[in-house]
Amino acid sequence: MLKQHWPAARNRPLQNVLLLAISITRQSAAIDFLLEILAGRDEGAAAAALSALAIHKHNPNVRDRIEAIVKKRSSRVLQEGFAKSFAGKE
Repeated sequence: MLKQHWPAARNRPLQNVLLLAISITRQSAAIDFLLEILAGRDEGAAAAALSALAIHKHNPNVRDRIEAIVKKRSSRVLQEGFAKSFAGKE
């Protein structure tokens, strides 16, 4: 239901809140949706998704998927965001 609001979320603060609300559900479909945004073209939206996904940093499966996308994107902004938000696996 929350992801239906994504196309209408035009400003960054609203996007941040919406993506965090989606992430908090911890549902696999929600995580997949956030990973799609992370892998997408919009670097600002990807950074917002990365921030929302940070609550999953202690889940090795999710963390590995996030790291793979960040590495593939080769975005300095996302790499720095990942290093800051996901520092320390434990």
